[in-house]
Amino acid sequence: MFKEIFVGGTAPEGREQYFSAIIEINGTPDINGEEATVKVNISQGASEEEGRGAMENEKITSGAVTWTLQKQGETWKIKDAPLP
Repeated sequence: MFKEIFVGGTAPEGREQYFSAIIEINGTPDINGEEATVKVNISQGASEEEGRGAMENEKITSGAVTWTLQKQGETWKIKDAPLP
């Protein structure tokens, strides 16, 4: 299911890092035709207490990043989702 939210072939490795993170959209997406960018705030989640099962050695850093989305048909999918 993780790979399905990404444009074909762009799902990042290490999906566990995404499952253990709290991801919040910050502001309104900037849409330009079939592509959009959106700022997101990412912070480390509480992992196992939330049922996410994050591993101690795979914690990510908190911060703000920009994700790129691409429209495929009527659906927006993630094209690029860097972590801080």
